[in-house]
Amino acid sequence: PPGDQFKQIPDYHQAEYEPETELALLYQKYPAIPALPDLSGPDAAKWLTHFPNDPRVSGPVITLDYIFYSRLLALQHAAVRHHDTLHISDHLPVVGHFRLPEGGI
Repeated sequence: PPGDQFKQIPDYHQAEYEPETELALLYQKYPAIPALPDLSGPDAAKWLTHFPNDPRVSGPVITLDYIFYSRLLALQHAAVRHHDTLHISDHLPVVGHFRLPEGGI
C-alpha cells in the first residue's frame, strides 16, 4: 500500500501485502484519488476502502481502491463512499467528480 499504510495494517494482515507498493509508478505518472498526501495525512482514515472479512477487524483497514486519471481532467470532488456501502461489499467505492476541459478531450 502507498504512503504509511503498511505500518498501520494489523500485524496479522501484513503478510497479505507488500511494504513497497506496485502503485508507485502509477502515482508518478498520473494524478490519483486518493492523492498520496491524503493517505498519510490526519484524515487518512477517510480514504480506507477495504474491510476484510475478519471478526477481529471492525472497519476498513487499508486503501486498495483508487482512481488514476488524466491531467486533462479537473478534479472537482473526491471521496470514499462510507455511509451506505459498508454492508454491500468488502471494498468501498471511490468517487470522483471531474470537469472536462472546454472543447472536450
